[in-house]
Amino acid sequence: MDNDGRIVVTIGRTKISVPVYGDAAATREIADEVSKRLAAIEESSPRIDSVAFAVQAAFEMAIEADLERRARTADREEFEQALKRIAGALQDVVARRTAQPHQAPKRRD
Repeated sequence: MDNDGRIVVTIGRTKISVPVYGDAAATREIADEVSKRLAAIEESSPRIDSVAFAVQAAFEMAIEADLERRARTADREEFEQALKRIAGALQDVVARRTAQPHQAPKRRD
């Protein structure tokens, strides 16, 4: 890793300097995933077009990232709704308890 927060990785057959994401190991792992995606696209294509392969891989990965973001957003919204229901139920319990007159315990003699 150089001083400006970048690292050189190999994606496909190309060495490229990329910003470090998390740490060097995570950045290399991401580069490996991109390389695997490019290789899969190359294998399924009858002709070689590295630029088109790279664009297709980037687009597919962007779709996956968007789907994951949407799923997290839906999960968060569901969680927030559940918390609101719990808070409402707790407020109802507190309101009922405070509405009842407090009675001192009866003495047993």
